[in-house]
Amino acid sequence: MLSGHVVPALAKEVLEPPSRRDDLVYVHCATTEDEEVEDEEEEESKGLTRSRSWLCCPGDRRADKTVPIQVEADSKDKQNAVSFRFTVSLGRPGWRLSLLVGKYESNATALRLALSYSDRAIEAYDVLVALLESEIALSTERNSATIDNRRAAENVAYHVLNRLENDCANALAAPWEDSMVLSDESEVTWCVEDEQRLRRHISRLKGERTMVRSTAVELESVHAEPLNSKNTISLAEARKLDLETAVLMQELMAMREDKAELRARVFLLEKERATIELKLNARDTQIAAQHATIQHLQGQLSDAEAMLAMATNKDRGLSDNESEGMESELIEALGREARLKERLQELISTLDEVNKNSELRHQQSAELVNDLKRANGALVQTLEKSKKKYQSRLKKLEQQMLGMVERHAAQVKTLKQRITLLEEESMGYKGSIALQSQSSGASETSL
Repeated sequence: MLSGHVVPALAKEVLEPPSRRDDLVYVHCATTEDEEVEDEEEEESKGLTRSRSWLCCPGDRRADKTVPIQVEADSKDKQNAVSFRFTVSLGRPGWRLSLLVGKYESNATALRLALSYSDRAIEAYDVLVALLESEIALSTERNSATIDNRRAAENVAYHVLNRLENDCANALAAPWEDSMVLSDESEVTWCVEDEQRLRRHISRLKGERTMVRSTAVELESVHAEPLNSKNTISLAEARKLDLETAVLMQELMAMREDKAELRARVFLLEKERATIELKLNARDTQIAAQHATIQHLQGQLSDAEAMLAMATNKDRGLSDNESEGMESELIEALGREARLKERLQELISTLDEVNKNSELRHQQSAELVNDLKRANGALVQTLEKSKKKYQSRLKKLEQQMLGMVERHAAQVKTLKQRITLLEEESMGYKGSIALQSQSSGASETSL
């Protein structure tokens, strides 16, 4: 009797593997969010293409692309670790609640069968009581009314006995809900053997009710982990280890994300340091050019002083030979001055070229830094969008889990109420059966 009713109730919820139910929940959550995720993924892909296009400037920038891409990959790994952690932590109570609901359904089925057997036993006891009452009335006063009552009681007992013998397997239908038609045309003779058969059926119903009632499992708390067997303890420890592993993976991904951010900052600082070095080199070149200009001015000043001395000596009336020597020295000085002017012009042109090159390098480095800043800003925006997206997904998962927990709690509450009602009814039936058995025993002793 138990294998035909209790096991099918458990087969749907208890025997179903938890991984399949978790996959179904995950697929349901994924299908409800597909339309919202497509727009966000398109925006993220556009942001990534913009950032990569900004990084594709002239020059060797392959090293520049690795830093923001690594930052994005680390943040994606972190979000995957967070979602895996929530999946592990939310899948465990759902599986436990489904198992507990299966146990409640099994107990409810067993109590229903026991109640059906109790109802049939009560009906048989009612028939026996009616037979005993009609027999007592017939022994005290014999008239047509008592004879009719006795005949009706025997007819009812005969039909109940036939139904118990022919339909004992169908224990789910209530006996007084069945339509029973009595025929007064056929004469029914009730004997002691029929009464013994009816009592044997009552004993059988009692045994089946006890057997079905003993199959009710003990229910643990909804909030606490069961600590009854070694298998449950090992399973709980395995789930705890899975949760701890998910937490460690989340922390590791957070550390990797921080490391990638630090690398990006170091890269930007190196670019700024290179820009500052270019500025310092340009300043050194300007200082060297100014020193060369000062030396040239000093040479011009010495030549002017020499020419002034020559002019003063000429005014004092020097001889012709000395004047010729002075003229030759003056010509040599003028030639040196011309050569110095040429060298100065070359130096000035070189200085201008160096300044132009330094300004061009500075402009290129500034453009590169600006491109990197724009790319970093785009990646930061993409990262924030992905974080918001995963946070919204996690919130939706939490809300769905809370709804599932509330529904399971409501189902468990209703099942508990039904079980208490069934237990109260069974206790009432037990009391009435005990009273009826005492009254039947007293009537038998009186007879």
